[in-house]
Amino acid sequence: MIYMKHTLLFLALAVFCVPFVKAGGAGTTAASFLKIDPSARSAALSGAVTAIADDDAALFNYNPASAAGIEQKQVSFTHTEWVINTRLEALSYAQPLSETLTLGAAFNLLHTGSVGKTDENGNYLGDSFRAMDGSLSLGLANRFSKNVVLGGALKGVRQSMDSKNASALAGDIGAIVQFERFSLGASLNNFGSDVKLNDDSSPLPRTVRGGFTVTPLPRLLLAFAADKAMDANTICRFGVEYSIRDIITGGDRYDLRAGYKSGSAENTGPGFSIGVGLKIKSLGLNYSFVPMGDLGSANRISMSFSFGEKRKPPQLAAIQ
Repeated sequence: MIYMKHTLLFLALAVFCVPFVKAGGAGTTAASFLKIDPSARSAALSGAVTAIADDDAALFNYNPASAAGIEQKQVSFTHTEWVINTRLEALSYAQPLSETLTLGAAFNLLHTGSVGKTDENGNYLGDSFRAMDGSLSLGLANRFSKNVVLGGALKGVRQSMDSKNASALAGDIGAIVQFERFSLGASLNNFGSDVKLNDDSSPLPRTVRGGFTVTPLPRLLLAFAADKAMDANTICRFGVEYSIRDIITGGDRYDLRAGYKSGSAENTGPGFSIGVGLKIKSLGLNYSFVPMGDLGSANRISMSFSFGEKRKPPQLAAIQ
């Protein structure tokens, strides 16, 4: 009976998400930077993190319910060397407010170097400009029982190129149902107002996500997720993470990760990704490498720091 209730909750959230995704067509959205992985761990797992709720504040970017897995205050920073002289900086924070309630926040900034201005014939005009896209999210996650977590966040989005600016207000919602060795997750990201520039407006890339994880062995995590953005086809994502623990000191952790995602174009890479991670006491460090074909490759490095009093983790029930 418990398992049936949790499954119905998961399906209800997924059904609620569907109408938003069908609202637009291919190639019609703005703020595409919102679809870039702002976490080295997630990128190494090819984004198959929708159902993960553990000690990783960066996952708040994908599913706001994931913040409930934080046991103590944590700040996380990621630097991404993206493609064509473009960089993404991401800052995430999570803080337990009570035994069940958690505050989450995230700031992402995509920026370019100087780009020379040209006319319609490609002639250099002797000047240059920069482009920046950013988002700021603030939300809450609450554990309604040992197994069920819901979360939501409000998000401000701003795009800037030369002297032109555009902005929008959006939101994310998500749910995670956890069991001892299995979890389900679903989220809806970037639903809200259009990005407006002068008299033109374009919707944000509203995206519905669903996935699950399974831990067949204590140190092995297998993850699957699928997502559908309103301007793209459905993408399936697979990830595997193997952890080695307690080599140097009690509590240290070393991770090996790999992932694969479908839907890569012929000239944008094979869809594979790899990464490593370590956590020693309160300090965490993660790295990922993602080949992107003719575009080059993306390298990410994330650092996290945990501090403050620890919250007691929930005793998850087994599937019944």
